[in-house]
Amino acid sequence: MTDDDWNIYDNSGNFLSNAHSSSASYSQSNWQGEVEAAIPFQTSWFDWKALIGVRYHQMSWQAWNTVQVNTVAKDGSQYSVSYGGMTDTLRQSWLIPYLGCAIEVALGPMSLEGSLRYSPYLSNIQTDEHVLRNLTFTEYFYGGFMLEPRLTLGIRLSDRIVLATDLSYRLIGSLRGDEIVSGAGQNASSTTYPNGSGSILQLWVAGLGIRISQ
Repeated sequence: MTDDDWNIYDNSGNFLSNAHSSSASYSQSNWQGEVEAAIPFQTSWFDWKALIGVRYHQMSWQAWNTVQVNTVAKDGSQYSVSYGGMTDTLRQSWLIPYLGCAIEVALGPMSLEGSLRYSPYLSNIQTDEHVLRNLTFTEYFYGGFMLEPRLTLGIRLSDRIVLATDLSYRLIGSLRGDEIVSGAGQNASSTTYPNGSGSILQLWVAGLGIRISQ
């Protein structure tokens, strides 16, 4: 996992133009729920359908053994700091409404479907707990876009049951939002930075499932 922070101060009071961190990342949870409706259309060569849906996606993970490279704004010099053990815990909750379309071609008992889903506006709530600093960063992101092409191969097992496998690439970008930094213990305080954060996400997703139709 990599993480970048801009325009912050280090423990010695140096103003940093950038602090770039690299860590080993270990997933704790990754699940999503989705509701999708389709309006089918048929032609003599292929079937296609219009799609509308909404997706909720939650992920959480831990960052361990972090190496942080800091760039001092005054002269551009760099120095690195290493931290052993767990340094951060992160959680993201995405809400994604979308539109899309799909084209399906029948190949005997098999079918091949290509689809594209697009969202012009989505949201993400992220919590980033900096364990060593005893600080929690909470960000509320809105706007942006999602683009997701997907390829699905289906094998018909009966008139009602299809075994399906798919591969998709999900690109989310251009979200901006407010950041709230809060501390505990001796660091007990809360500071809000309006429009102080941004969020992007890239995922490759492979799946295997059963479709049952009436």
